[in-house]
Amino acid sequence: KVKPLKRGVLKFDERPGHENKPQLSAPGLTTGAVRYTDDMPVPSLYGYLVVSTCATGKLVKIDSAAAEMAEGVKSVVTAKDIPGLNDAGFAPGEEMLFIAE
Repeated sequence: KVKPLKRGVLKFDERPGHENKPQLSAPGLTTGAVRYTDDMPVPSLYGYLVVSTCATGKLVKIDSAAAEMAEGVKSVVTAKDIPGLNDAGFAPGEEMLFIAE
C-alpha cells in the first residue's frame, strides 16, 4: 500500500551572509535603466568583403577606384596591404587571407 504524501513546509538553512535579501540591482535590470556595453556606441569602422562570383577563375586585376571614391569609405584593403604572410590558417601557407593579383 502506498502512503499519501504529507503536506509540509520546506525550510532551508542558509549560510551566514547569504540570507534571503532583495537584489539591489534588480530594479535597474528589470526596467532597462542599466546600460550594458552592447548598448553603448563605440567609435569604430566596419568593412565589407567583395567575393568572387567564379570559384575557378583567376584574379587578373583589382580596380578599387570606384570603391575608394564612395562616400564614407576610409580605405580599401587588398592582399598587397597585408604585412608579412598573407595567411589565416594554423600552418603557414594553409589558407590565404586575401587573393593577390
